Amino acid sequence: MNTAASRPESTTGPHFVLCRADKKPITAAWQRNSATLAEAQEHEAKGGLVGLIPGSIDLVAIDLDKGEPAAVVEALGQPILWNPTPRGGRHGFYLVEPERPLVRNGEWEHGGAAGDVRGDNGFVVLWGGLATLDALQDAAASAFPIDLTRVNAMRKRREADPEGETWEPGTRNESFHLAVYLAARRGDMAGIAEAYAKARRSGLPESEIAATGASAQAAGFRDYSPPVTAADFPDDDAPDPAGFLPMSELLALPPERVAWIVEGMLPAAGVSILYADPFAGKSTLARFLAVMVATGAPFLDRETAQGRVMLLALQDKLPALQEAFQALDAPADDSIVVKATIDAPEKPLRALRDWLRLYRPALVVIDTLAAFTGAADWSDYAKASRELTPFLELARESGAAVLFVHHARKQSQDGPDDAVAASLGSQAIAGVADTVLLIRRLEGGRRTLETRQRYGQDMEPALLTFDSETGRFALGASPADEARDNARVAVIEALEAHGELSATALKGAISGIGDHAVNAARDMLAMEGRIESRLEGRAKIYRLLESPSDDF
Repeated sequence: MNTAASRPESTTGPHFVLCRADKKPITAAWQRNSATLAEAQEHEAKGGLVGLIPGSIDLVAIDLDKGEPAAVVEALGQPILWNPTPRGGRHGFYLVEPERPLVRNGEWEHGGAAGDVRGDNGFVVLWGGLATLDALQDAAASAFPIDLTRVNAMRKRREADPEGETWEPGTRNESFHLAVYLAARRGDMAGIAEAYAKARRSGLPESEIAATGASAQAAGFRDYSPPVTAADFPDDDAPDPAGFLPMSELLALPPERVAWIVEGMLPAAGVSILYADPFAGKSTLARFLAVMVATGAPFLDRETAQGRVMLLALQDKLPALQEAFQALDAPADDSIVVKATIDAPEKPLRALRDWLRLYRPALVVIDTLAAFTGAADWSDYAKASRELTPFLELARESGAAVLFVHHARKQSQDGPDDAVAASLGSQAIAGVADTVLLIRRLEGGRRTLETRQRYGQDMEPALLTFDSETGRFALGASPADEARDNARVAVIEALEAHGELSATALKGAISGIGDHAVNAARDMLAMEGRIESRLEGRAKIYRLLESPSDDF
């Protein structure tokens, strides 16, 4: 299978990902759009980090989080390059055969060493900068492809038996690489076939034998790298820097630049939560958001970054979704992809990873969180964090904004419940989110929307209006502003009707508005010169100076 033709065009040749100091991509569309070499050089010169999709140059990277690199070598052979990370980890790069499917992202573990696999749809930071790319390309020029079946086998064993109880010790494959190398050097095609058959326990097509031999002949026969030994790695007793950053380096970091899907509200490469009571309109608001992002139209007067939207509706039927999107005048193309089902995936994290790879959306809406994950109890903070943190990491990795819709616990209309505390499970879920959006119900069927945000400015409660014919929302004034304006109008109307009123009579003439609000409105109108007062005995008498207008 020739995967070069099926790969996205943007991954032909080195696919660069420009990152901030925290390794997050600076753009949500990093998978679709590669930075140019000039852009990568300029970004690096400014102190930024540059990432690489290994599969774009026929490499696969083992991101080693724990354990000795020697365990990686034991299972997979000698990498073409080890690249140390600032926190004591290592990236081991292996050459893969261009004619074979590139390995997918996943987890890897063997012999006490564990980490992540980065292939054709994930990136690794080039610690050491673009000079690392030169070293990788030089090393790959004389290397032999890794046997991808070993990478996949290690991952499958981990998935089938996470505790490793039935694993068998891995075998070195340096001998396999060396046998292929020596056979190719002699031009011995039968020797290459024999080495492959011995390592894979299966035959090899003649075309692949010939391609292997030709690749080895063209490599120039540089010396085969010796196996890694314990002497190649730091002493276990050596102090571990543990990722601490000197203040000089911290202050020198470039300022963080947040990429937004909805300007100042929903960050790209992040997880957000939309809370509301059942039937409060959260799913309707989420659909409106989906259409605005898909078309690049403003959402509640905020600019959006146009991109594909993936909507997983676990509580809606297709006819209802069809009617809702027709009212919204949704585009009749693939800018929005919808899945309506009552059956959540058995492995939601893996399913979401596959969907992100397939559709590469800018925004993912999952309605609802509990239905998708299958978790009903979110009261345990640690458990909720363990459940949701992998989704946050996946959002960071993919660059997509992931919005979970979730049922809030019953809210008090009188109490000052915080948006975070209003969630089901208190702060347990919201502690992981970059943005929390909360819809509140008020008396008379009115609703407000507010946010609490890790990035940007919180949005204070504002009235949320809905047009049932178009399916669209708009923001009005805050409830406090509305109450103040209502009180001003009531004071003016009372004085218009009665001419002059004492403070006590003025409050008595106005119903449905508290005394404090009436007093505040009266005093504000007096400061603005709209009303005047005079003393009559001990009482203040108020009268209107001019007819009220609409500009207040």
